[in-house]
Amino acid sequence: MIKGESQVSRKTANEDRIAICPQFGCSHLEKVKPLKFGVLGFRKYPKCSKHKIPLIFVDEFIGDFLCAVNACLFDFSSIPPKNLRNLIKTKFPNELITFINGWMYCNPIGRGAQIVSQYMDGLSRAYMKLLSWKQRKALKNEKSSTKRYNMLRLALKKIAAEYTAFLQELRENSEVLYDPENLHPLSEDMQKFLKKWLKDHLKTIKSLNNIEQSKSSLQQSYLSVLKREYDKVLHTGTCALLLGKRPSIVTKAVSSFELFSAYYELLKAGICRKITRVDVKSLIEETQEFLNDNEENLTDNQENEKKDFFNESKNMKDENKEYKKREGEVVKVLNINVLNFRQKVRNNLRIILISIKSNQKQKEIIWAKSLKILDEFISRAENNEFIIPKDAKPKVIAATIIYTVATSNERISKITMTKLEEITTIPKGTISSYYYRHFYNLFPRAEFHFGMGFKKIKNIISLYLFRKIMNNANNKTLSLLMDLKEKISKNSNSFEKLTQNDIILLDKMVNHHQDEFYKYFSDLVEVIRHLINLTRVHKKIGAKFSIKPLAYLLKKKGINLLHIFDTFYLSLIEIYDFLREQFPTFLPKRFKGTLPDKLSRTEYRTIIGNKIKLFVIKHIYDGLYLIDDKVKCPKCHKEGLFINTNDTRIASLEFHHKTKKKEYHYTARKLCRMFEKSNLNPYFLEDLIDQMESERVVVLCSVHHSLKHSKYYFHFRKIINWEDIPQKFPQDIFLLPNELIHILIWISVFNFYENKGLSRADLHSARHSIVKNLKKRYILKEIYGNRCPTCLEFNFSKHLISFDFHHLEGTHFDDNPFIHKKHRGEIKTASELYAKSYSCSEIVKILEYENGGYLCKNCHFVIQYSRLDLQLLNTIYEDKNTVKDILKDYNYVKKRFKLLKDESIIEQPLNKTIDINESLIRYLDAFYEISQQGLNIRIKNLMNYLGLSVGGVSAFFRRHWSFINYFIDTKYKDPKSFTSFKNTYVLTEMGKNYIELIYYFRDYYKNF
Repeated sequence: MIKGESQVSRKTANEDRIAICPQFGCSHLEKVKPLKFGVLGFRKYPKCSKHKIPLIFVDEFIGDFLCAVNACLFDFSSIPPKNLRNLIKTKFPNELITFINGWMYCNPIGRGAQIVSQYMDGLSRAYMKLLSWKQRKALKNEKSSTKRYNMLRLALKKIAAEYTAFLQELRENSEVLYDPENLHPLSEDMQKFLKKWLKDHLKTIKSLNNIEQSKSSLQQSYLSVLKREYDKVLHTGTCALLLGKRPSIVTKAVSSFELFSAYYELLKAGICRKITRVDVKSLIEETQEFLNDNEENLTDNQENEKKDFFNESKNMKDENKEYKKREGEVVKVLNINVLNFRQKVRNNLRIILISIKSNQKQKEIIWAKSLKILDEFISRAENNEFIIPKDAKPKVIAATIIYTVATSNERISKITMTKLEEITTIPKGTISSYYYRHFYNLFPRAEFHFGMGFKKIKNIISLYLFRKIMNNANNKTLSLLMDLKEKISKNSNSFEKLTQNDIILLDKMVNHHQDEFYKYFSDLVEVIRHLINLTRVHKKIGAKFSIKPLAYLLKKKGINLLHIFDTFYLSLIEIYDFLREQFPTFLPKRFKGTLPDKLSRTEYRTIIGNKIKLFVIKHIYDGLYLIDDKVKCPKCHKEGLFINTNDTRIASLEFHHKTKKKEYHYTARKLCRMFEKSNLNPYFLEDLIDQMESERVVVLCSVHHSLKHSKYYFHFRKIINWEDIPQKFPQDIFLLPNELIHILIWISVFNFYENKGLSRADLHSARHSIVKNLKKRYILKEIYGNRCPTCLEFNFSKHLISFDFHHLEGTHFDDNPFIHKKHRGEIKTASELYAKSYSCSEIVKILEYENGGYLCKNCHFVIQYSRLDLQLLNTIYEDKNTVKDILKDYNYVKKRFKLLKDESIIEQPLNKTIDINESLIRYLDAFYEISQQGLNIRIKNLMNYLGLSVGGVSAFFRRHWSFINYFIDTKYKDPKSFTSFKNTYVLTEMGKNYIELIYYFRDYYKNF
């Protein structure tokens, strides 16, 4: 908390200013105004209503607050605790530098930096909220010459400037304290260890209240004790963040604002010290020395096990041996000058290092390790372990040494033989030969090298694991790995066909590359499990096995056998082919593909999706849809159809939800996707059928399925199809006047119970949908007759909505000259064409230009088989006779397909000349009711029935004279004569019939 000289006094304030409570985190702000009458006035020294302490001005507070924050975030105590570093040195020495780097990266956020931006944002908004609208307007206008609000403007700028400086300093300080290029995730074991340490560390944190109560009289001593406890709390936040958790664990002990407040006191007391890059560097150097010593000891122990005589000679050497030239004496190994040779190698090392693309830090590490390996190389030659020939090339030795450093150290970026060949022009084979001859035994690869000989090892162990898992699917991965490790260490004969060299290679992997061993063979166990599970599903649906989809799925799960994807994919092929040789009846044939690679995934999904679809249709509801051992649509079967219930139309069979609940749309491609996402569940097919049955999914052909999903067509099919109409009315809707057809549509939509309460736009949409379907029915009937031109089974009256327009080839509405310019680009399908205001003859002209024709959806599925579909028929269907029938049906539909052509028989139905509304219906009602009462239709009778004036009735007759002629017999042809009260009109028999037809549809849809 900030106290003292900055306390607010209204006596000294010259203009409006904003003051804040000095308690960190308190949201109390208020506007302070100067005293108007000198010494008079209340609240001369305003205080916080919550903490009862004097306020300070915001611009004086903000700088001190951010100083306190920086003191907390970048205190020297932010380095990892010493006890934690010592534990990691012992248990995870190779991860010590990675841990320190990650810890310093997490420090600012772990210690509470994230709340500063929220606090500053809230402070700025609260500041502006206290100002009047005049003050806010003046502050926003930077060009304003008003000096009255100068202090308010300066304070706001101070907040922005201080916050900007804080963010810049936060970024600069953070980047200095860690190395971005060396941020690596910690191992799982390391993470488990840190979680345990964090749990134990939390128990050591004392209650800060107890410290407060027991503080000594010595303030400095008390603050030191308090700082140690606060640092413990802050360490928990950093450690939690390093483990991927939110650092909110800190606030359970004490809020971040209390920490900042405490650090402000510590800063003033001189107890805080800012951490610098030098501090971190010295810590890392100390760590590096420890690791180097540890590495040398480890190398010595390995060498002791390999060569006793070399160990003895090694002990005789001085650790920091320098080659010095004696007076008149040169140390020689055979015919080379050792000092000159060593210097030449050093020079080549320096030249190669300059050419390598790496940061300076890594180059320093490579240089230091290279010199040690060079010393070791020459020392071994002096001990007669090998001979350095006279024509030895220093450049080759230097390149090999750098490769040795890179390949034997995980922390060094990959420097491959290929890169060294590009830099030095030395062949890879030469570098490899020197490495294995002189350096491999003492400096083995940090990562295990899978050579060509490992393929046989992989296959043999795959067979061993396959048998184990087949015998007991509950075998845990860890127990399988431990069993495998034990057999390798005991040189067991459990692995047939493995040579002694193979066992030695495996033993080397177990002893020197344990991480790679566990990762590789745990992945191999998962590969075998997935192969077994997938095989069971593929056998049920009768499908060949495809490796690539499995490879993609395993890659997402992080299973890769330590390979890049292409190598992993090839390894899976090798494993599967080897296992299938051993178990040809259990493992199905592998699908090798017949199309280019870019289509292989589509190819796979088409095959598997259709296989699953066929299996489900045959087995759902205990084979309900299998009639005479053939799959049939129950609706088609009931209607007595033949072509559309044949197995050749299986592509047009679809799944329909009888309930409104639709979690999935079960198309062939989506069924395949569901299978891929099922985590390779061996009971996927059984679970899928159970799920579909619970959702009451049924099988229907495309024609009958579309009928279920067309809302307007289903409700208004009576008027669209003109079905079950009484004999006294016309037997085709197109025999009626155009305006009367629109009246029937209007009356049907208006009286339908589901449309009650709909908006005018929704009612218009419903009427428009009926008009579209009527146009379609008229065109199809005039051009094609009454049935699908290919199968001759579905008619236009009952299945109108199920007919599609098929493009044989052509423009697909892109540049059709008969489409209005304003509609070009909007129309993509024939269905969208009917939605526009085109007449039937115009629609036919447009469709004729498109070079296509109409056919039912089932036939459409057949005729639009793609090249891929036809190529895969033999793979999808096991019965070859079914394939022949499908191809025969395909050729039959193509042959009978009829293009739509304009034969000049298309008229203009549904074109109306008047507006259809409720007023028009009322007049027709009046005509009918007056006639039923035995009266003539006269102007006075209409005025009395409708309650209108003579002018309104006369205007109606003038507007709708041509339409009224369909209903009444007029004595005078001129509508102007209707103004006479003497004129008499009679409702004709046809007019009466038309009005009764209107009443028929009104009553039908009222009681629908």
